[in-house]
Amino acid sequence: MTHEIHITKTGSPDVLSLREVYAAAEAGILAADIWKTYPLTQVADAHQTLESRTAMGPNVLRPE
Repeated sequence: MTHEIHITKTGSPDVLSLREVYAAAEAGILAADIWKTYPLTQVADAHQTLESRTAMGPNVLRPE
């Protein structure tokens, strides 16, 4: 089962809010459905995927 959560907040996040988000992510409560992970050397391929609008989720670039 997949759930979508959209959070919108105006202004700058405070330290407590960021700590809560990081803690939830570390606990596995928050997760991202990553479409594809690219090495940094393939940044052009990642960009092309975004421009083509074929990705069904976030693309991630990882440093090598």
